[in-house]
Amino acid sequence: MTSFYLNDEPIEHESLKSSEQQLREFEREWLLPAIGLVLLCIGFTVQLIGTVFL
Repeated sequence: MTSFYLNDEPIEHESLKSSEQQLREFEREWLLPAIGLVLLCIGFTVQLIGTVFL
């Protein structure tokens, strides 16, 4: 991690900061809904198996 110090305050490198921000936006917009969708599909599958076989 690259940090520059100006007036005793750490200033992160601009490209590193933007890539971390892009990763956070990617997680919020795509990763979390995808995990929710997978859990929803698993729940429906378990419910379907339960109603068919039990």
